Amino acid sequence: ETRHIKCALIVDIGEAGSEPVVEPVEIPQPRPMSRLRGRIEDLLSDKYEDEHEHFVELVVTDAQSPDRMHARLDVVFPYALRKLYEPEGRDESAITERGDARGKEPLELIGDFYSKVTGAPPATDEAKLLREIYELVRDRVT
Repeated sequence: ETRHIKCALIVDIGEAGSEPVVEPVEIPQPRPMSRLRGRIEDLLSDKYEDEHEHFVELVVTDAQSPDRMHARLDVVFPYALRKLYEPEGRDESAITERGDARGKEPLELIGDFYSKVTGAPPATDEAKLLREIYELVRDRVT
C-alpha cells in the first residue's frame, strides 16, 4: 500500500444505451505511508525519525521476541497500522510442523509452543504466568 494511490471511482451510468463513464477521484492521505523492517532497537532509534508520524507497517526481526514489542513501538510510531514479528533466519516450517503430543503434560506442550513461536523458552516469570493461565482455564473447564 505504500506505493498505491488511494482513490474512489465515480461511475456515471448516463442514459439508456450509453457507455458508463468512470472517473477516478484521488483520496488525499493525511500522512505518508512507510514499511520498515529491522531489529527493534534500530526501529526505535533516531534512524527512522522521519517515519515516526507516518502510517507504517513495522516488521521486527530480532532473534527472540522483544519484551513489550507492541507497546514500545506504539510510543515511537503512534500511527502504526501493522506490527509483525518475523525473526531473521528462523525456519518458519518448524513452527507449523506437527509434533507428537502423546505422553506430554499440557504445560510441557505450552512451553514447546512458546519456544517455537518466540525462539526461546519462557523466562521464569513467563512460565509462571503460563502455568497460572493454564490452571485457571483447567479449573473452569473441569
